[in-house]
Amino acid sequence: MLGKDGEKNPYAPPLSDVDATSEKAKIIVLEGEPSGIGGWLLVPLLGIILTPIRVGFDVYRDLLPAFTPVVWSRITNPAADSYHPFTAPLIVFELIANIGIILLSLYLLRQFLKKSTGVPRLYIVFYSSLVAIQVIDLTFAAQIPSIASGVNAEMTKDLVKSVISAVIWIPYFLVSKRVKNTFVVET
Repeated sequence: MLGKDGEKNPYAPPLSDVDATSEKAKIIVLEGEPSGIGGWLLVPLLGIILTPIRVGFDVYRDLLPAFTPVVWSRITNPAADSYHPFTAPLIVFELIANIGIILLSLYLLRQFLKKSTGVPRLYIVFYSSLVAIQVIDLTFAAQIPSIASGVNAEMTKDLVKSVISAVIWIPYFLVSKRVKNTFVVET
């Protein structure tokens, strides 16, 4: 409040107890904007929830049978007809990568539900990792003739879907007001 001569009155009550440059002020300013887990933010949340279930099922259905003694000996025996030097390393890579995806998605889900400030960065790492793993997998699978002929089309389709999803959701996590207003808990 200004006094009659235009100077600030030191005895007047403060207009606000929050400095306009403080973090509290930024939260107050953003109060009327979208926040909380809702809106389009539900779509990536659903993807994070479904990822460990889907990947776990894929590991159980597609990868674990390769580790049975009969199949593993065919894959790793150079005298076998189905042998290729990249097959066993590719299967081991896929198993380790898929376990990593499951663990990362579970950690991301935990942080997401806690509304941690690190979620946007973690989500970007998560999606970038998915794309990178698929590129590596596709590159090695293309070197194995028995895999390249049939599975390559499906793997390419999955890679294209992942790239499109990354192109949509990574920028969303970088610029969305809802994301900025939701993930505010320091952990």
